[in-house]
Amino acid sequence: MFHSRPGFCQRLFRIGFATLAGFGILTAYAKEPVMSETKTYCVGRFLVDAPKDAEINGQGYEFIFGRIESERTGIDAKNFAARMEKREDELRAGKQKDKFKLAEVLSPSVDSRIFKLSRAFDLFPNDLPSTGLEAYRLSHGTVFSMAATGFGQSFPQLVERLKSVVLPAVRSRQPEEIPTEPGFCIKDGFIADDGSKDQAEYGQIGFCFKAWPDVLIVFTTRENGDKLDDTLPERYAKSPIHTEYADVIGRIKTFRKGDRKVGSLAGEELVQAYPTDAGYFIHQFAWDSPGKPNAAFSPNVHVEMFTGQGHAGERTVRPSLTDDQAIKLFDSIVNSIRLRPTGPAKVTSAEPTPSSPQKKDDA
Repeated sequence: MFHSRPGFCQRLFRIGFATLAGFGILTAYAKEPVMSETKTYCVGRFLVDAPKDAEINGQGYEFIFGRIESERTGIDAKNFAARMEKREDELRAGKQKDKFKLAEVLSPSVDSRIFKLSRAFDLFPNDLPSTGLEAYRLSHGTVFSMAATGFGQSFPQLVERLKSVVLPAVRSRQPEEIPTEPGFCIKDGFIADDGSKDQAEYGQIGFCFKAWPDVLIVFTTRENGDKLDDTLPERYAKSPIHTEYADVIGRIKTFRKGDRKVGSLAGEELVQAYPTDAGYFIHQFAWDSPGKPNAAFSPNVHVEMFTGQGHAGERTVRPSLTDDQAIKLFDSIVNSIRLRPTGPAKVTSAEPTPSSPQKKDDA
């Protein structure tokens, strides 16, 4: 893969250089991808469209303190309180996976709870203890949770921000709801936030399809730190294909590579097909916009598309899409990416969807 960061829902991908003897392959291509009917998804601060029959095969989000989870429970405030009391008892009894102990319980509101954690160093007992937290928020029957450890001296300030700013800003969201106010979309929810502070933000969603079971598309948005990652061509140059499988470099089909701007997002793409020992090619397409350092509205935005993925990604199958069909599907999704338009506090508006770029010869 060309993306340097592991994805939460990306299957293990192997180029089919091993013999695929005895494995049945598909002999007919699936129907043409239909992009006239699409569904819009809110991921982080961005919107992306996918075919109406696309299915979500996983989502993952991080916000400031780490990963944020959601669970549609349907419980009310009374049941939430009972659940929090049970968790408090578990933490007091030492039932925390990393052996952190409960240090303090904060109850900012009836629908939120923060458990401050600490753990002494066994080898250096005189050092300051390591700190951590678990935080919970109930909104219309959905429970949101965050857990993180290893905070430094800024821990008190982080807890205060979590208590007074972040948790009150978290609310539930219906799957097809597109918020109009500034903020960050997460699974089942939304965090109202104007994006003015430097903070960790990460969102990822994966799509799969019943009509094309071998196809996987992954969309990722991640705020950069002080330094940008390697560019897409730089990551590709360092990938194992150039070392472990250098003998196939000359057989790779390159449909397009180079600069590709999507709306206001400057980016680069690599649209290729890789040979297999079974005699067919599988697709690996990538588009990447590097973004800017420490900018919530100019994060790294990345799309990857794979065809030919077998069961759990353990072996390859003949792609269910032709080259042209796969490229059309990839272009339709990439071209739909735009910053979510917001209300009075918006930073920018959505860009019009650009037309598909012309194919370029391999350079």
